[in-house]
Amino acid sequence: DDVVLAVASALRLEFVDTLVGLAEVAASSLELGIRKSLGRHSKRSIETLLVVPPDAVASALPPHHGENMSTYLQDLDDVRALIQLYIDGSNGDVTKLKKAFHPDAHMFGHIGAMNTYIPIGGFFDMVQAQPGMAGPNYKATVRNIDLTGDAGVAVLVETDYLGCDFVDYFSVARIDGRWQITNKTYAHTGGQPPSR
Repeated sequence: DDVVLAVASALRLEFVDTLVGLAEVAASSLELGIRKSLGRHSKRSIETLLVVPPDAVASALPPHHGENMSTYLQDLDDVRALIQLYIDGSNGDVTKLKKAFHPDAHMFGHIGAMNTYIPIGGFFDMVQAQPGMAGPNYKATVRNIDLTGDAGVAVLVETDYLGCDFVDYFSVARIDGRWQITNKTYAHTGGQPPSR
């Protein structure tokens, strides 16, 4: 029994030493990479970058980490459903758009020389006047949702909407307990809209 315990103890120490060695190699590689990217800085400033107290890391994490994870996951689902309202509404259902957007929201972007810097009501009018702007190959994909507390951003990639491709950036906020789009800023990434 004593021999087994001695062997187990030696193996445990060797394993720990191996882990410590690997951590030291990783830290050295990180330090070298930081030195190269920072240029001529003192070793002290690099050590400051490498030594971060655990409470500083914890305070830098968004509040959805830890015990509120289920709430955060529900918020993600709610915002994904909000963006789906936009997707469904933007092809002609203004009622869904009005449910998705805050009444004071704005829309910003441009397609070539056509600038769109308008209150969201102008977008509602355009959708109502020209339903069916999503083309036959229309596709919408939520690329990212990033939330902290009652605020966040959702990114939507659209193809074949009004004959064009777009990346939409939505500012979202939980107002009176309900997620709403407070701003839409879009980038035209391809295609040409039909001539009027």
